[in-house]
This record gives sequence, structure tokens and C-alpha cells, in this order.
Amino acid sequence: GAGGGGGIAAGDSAVVNIARGSLLEANDAGPGAGGGLLVSGSSNITVSESTLRSNLAGGDGGGVACFGASTVHLADSVMTNNRAGGRGGAVFAGTSNNLTLGGSIDLAGNSAASDGGAVFSEGEVALAAGGLTRVQGNA
Repeated sequence: GAGGGGGIAAGDSAVVNIARGSLLEANDAGPGAGGGLLVSGSSNITVSESTLRSNLAGGDGGGVACFGASTVHLADSVMTNNRAGGRGGAVFAGTSNNLTLGGSIDLAGNSAASDGGAVFSEGEVALAAGGLTRVQGNA
């Protein structure tokens, strides 16, 4: 969409669970943020055992963009070949977000025109990897 969230846009106080083999692929946020998933407001989002692949955002967050005071937990998932025209090829998180990367995470081949080929965060990121974590070939 023009405002962002090419695949899914979750705002206000949404609760979204994307799990078990879900695929967000080849979504385009146009000039906006969050090619695969745009999270805003005070939403609570969990992405587990899923793939975000080949999503595109003209702004921040080719795979996922988080704004507002959202809580986002990404676990046991693959984020590959996502592209951002701004920051965070796979994931962008703003200052007030609570972002956790847990379990096995595969971040490969993502790119951002600005900072953070794989992940860009203005705030804290908890890395709670408990399995195979790969961060490779991001630009």
C-alpha cells in the first residue's frame, strides 16, 4: 500500500500471530515502510516458524517495519532477500519498540539503501538466539 504494509498492516492495539509455515513473499509497500509487515501503535506481533522473503519497501523495513510502542517477537524464522529504500533491509525498529529475535534466525541477502542491511534499531533489541542463527550477505 502507499502508506506501507505491503503484505500486512497492523495498527492501534492489534494482536497478530504469524506462525507455522506462513509465508510473506514478494509484497511491495511502494514508497512506504514495511514491505512484508508494518506494525504501529501499541500492537503485539509474533512471527514464528515463518518466512519473509523478497519483500520491498521504498522506506524503512523491507521485511518488517515497527513504529509506535509495539512489541515484536521474531523467532525461528527466515528473512531473506528483503529490500528497503531506507534503513533495515529485513527489520526496522523505531525508538519505542520492544524487538526480540529468538530461536533460530536466518538473515541473509537483505539490503538497505541507508543503514542496517539486515536489522536497524533506534532502540533496544534483545537477541535471544537459542539455535542456529545466520547473518550473512546483507548489505
